[in-house]
Amino acid sequence: MHDTLIAGVIGRGGSSIKEIHAKSGAIIKVSQKEKVNTEGERVVTIEGTAEQVAMASRLIGDRCAEVEQENAMRAAGGGGGGSGGCDHQGG
Repeated sequence: MHDTLIAGVIGRGGSSIKEIHAKSGAIIKVSQKEKVNTEGERVVTIEGTAEQVAMASRLIGDRCAEVEQENAMRAAGGGGGGSGGCDHQGG
C-alpha cells in the first residue's frame, strides 16, 4: 500500500485500523515507515480465516478510497495531500 495512504488507513491513534480489526476479526500489521520500498509502498499483512481476511481487505479498500478522495479534495483546494494507489491483497 502506498505510504501516502497509510496514515489515513491507520487513523488517529490507530482508530481506523482498530475498527477494521473489530469488524473483521482479522489481525492487520503494517510495516514500519523505515521499510518503505522504492515505489513508496509499505507492506500490509492481513491474517485470519479466509472470511476475516476478505472482510478486512474490503474494509481497507473502502478506507483507501475515502483517503484518496480526501487527498484529491485537498489537492484541488490548493492544499497538500498526496497521490498514490491502494493495492491491497489479503494473505
